[in-house]
Amino acid sequence: MMFTYTIRHGGQFFDFLVVVWNLRAVLNLTFLLKVSTLWPRLIKHWCEMETNMASYGPVPNLKRRLTILPFLYLILGTGEHVLFVCGGIRRALSKASPSESYVEKYFTLVYNEFFTLFGYAHWKAIIVEFLALIATYQWQFSNLLITLLSTALAERFRQIRQTINCRKILSESQWRIIRKQYNNLIILCNFLNEVLSNIVVLSFLSNVYFLSISILQCLSSSQTGYGAMYFYYGLLFTAFHFVLLCWYASEVYEESSASISELAIIPTKYLSHEIDRLLQQMTPRQTAISGGGFFDVKRTSILSIVSTLVTIELIFMEFNTKAQSNV
Repeated sequence: MMFTYTIRHGGQFFDFLVVVWNLRAVLNLTFLLKVSTLWPRLIKHWCEMETNMASYGPVPNLKRRLTILPFLYLILGTGEHVLFVCGGIRRALSKASPSESYVEKYFTLVYNEFFTLFGYAHWKAIIVEFLALIATYQWQFSNLLITLLSTALAERFRQIRQTINCRKILSESQWRIIRKQYNNLIILCNFLNEVLSNIVVLSFLSNVYFLSISILQCLSSSQTGYGAMYFYYGLLFTAFHFVLLCWYASEVYEESSASISELAIIPTKYLSHEIDRLLQQMTPRQTAISGGGFFDVKRTSILSIVSTLVTIELIFMEFNTKAQSNV
């Protein structure tokens, strides 16, 4: 519907933003439905891992982190949506005539793609606003889902690394337990990638796209006051989402690979067959959150994404300049 309206009315470059926004929402909801079918199996694997690693005890401060992160996402996301609604209200108040309903004017301005085709009614407005809220928060929910699962898994890899770093494990049986626990974490990570792969790819692509658009809007916009504040808040909000996602998702790779260096410096007299087997499990593979096999999320991914953003930004600026010249 959004795409048809934009094409019919000769949409400019920024007009396609709402098309991509809603397309991302539809794809993301579809992928979340797939996650829901695999979720019981994932929880079963996760519970088995937690049972096998019960001797390590609870992860310090993990519960607090898993509480703070959702509140951060919710507060910042609500703030962005409130600014969007306030901007629509300001437009409605400035354009509505005394005889017009302000509520109707607001919805026909903000969601004109829908109401141009179907006409306005209060019950339709409620449905549209509800769908808009879903489109807003499901994006944050996907980023949050990846972040929470990644940080919980990374903490278990960190516990194994810290245990190896203590260098107090001397018996063959203790090393065998460590190797099996590490192998279980690898299996869990592989299944987690199977569950989240589509969401990870979509999340990274959409975050890069909307971050590029936010930068372009801040650079090319002539708005001041409230409009400028909304653009810059949107830029900071999207950048915060993306950096937080990359940072916590990359923790899985950083912690799982850090154990290799810890094993490499174990004195020769403590080496055993189980340590060799553990190194053989670690060395040939990379354990990380993966985007459908196309990429692994690492700390270096942030630098790669920054260079990609520069390239995309130049392309977008060229498209925007051509669109404005054609007008």
